[in-house]
Amino acid sequence: MPIPVAWGYSKAGVSSFIITAELENNIPLDVALQESKITDIRMKTALIKTIAFFARSLHTAGYCHKDFYTGHILIKKDGENKLCTNTVFLIDLQRIQHLKLIKRRWFVKDLAQLNFSAQFPTVSVRDKIAFLHEYFSVSKLTAAQRKCMKKIDLKTQKIYAHIPKVLRRKNIHSWDEIPHAEEKVKHSV
Repeated sequence: MPIPVAWGYSKAGVSSFIITAELENNIPLDVALQESKITDIRMKTALIKTIAFFARSLHTAGYCHKDFYTGHILIKKDGENKLCTNTVFLIDLQRIQHLKLIKRRWFVKDLAQLNFSAQFPTVSVRDKIAFLHEYFSVSKLTAAQRKCMKKIDLKTQKIYAHIPKVLRRKNIHSWDEIPHAEEKVKHSV
């Protein structure tokens, strides 16, 4: 858990901030996936379970991140520089929102963002379905959960469709102009 060192909020209660101690010896999930740092099936399975549990806990507590991308999930490394698949941190919390009654569309959006950003050859459709099994804490998805899976996939496709508009707005004409752009393989749930 990141250690808070300072926090504050406006008198109107409209904005707030938190500063934490530096999170050392971590790797963003997207970097680990791109560089194939997740080396075996046990490691991948453990990481899927950890991230699904984390996402379920976040949503069950009434929070939605609104920027739930693989680049915002950090995986802890041990002293030997190996991934600790049972320890993850969530960063870039400026858009996180707590809702007394979280609407399905918010957790669908969070999961679609995660799905969208997990488009790497090392992440299979089977991995994504395993994630949903863990997220819903079931061995077999119900009809309602399969419907939710379709909504996640539809929202993922909408995120893809939105990319050209964002690039035009930023006056970017190709992937090559994006700093740190990587090729991602598209395969949805």
